[in-house]
Amino acid sequence: MRAAQINKYSKKINVAINEIPVPKPEDNEILVKVKVAAFNPLEILQITGSIKLIQDYTMLA
Repeated sequence: MRAAQINKYSKKINVAINEIPVPKPEDNEILVKVKVAAFNPLEILQITGSIKLIQDYTMLA
């Protein structure tokens, strides 16, 4: 499956479209097919690092 991934904080938003394995759901989970997704304004602030001072977490690699 394809995934839009952001690997580091940057004022220039760099989204990579990568192929990743399809997750295998556990017995108490479901797998949902997503056709459309979007970012909201707060997520844009998060991925550009604009609110790192008030939200203390690291970008997952």
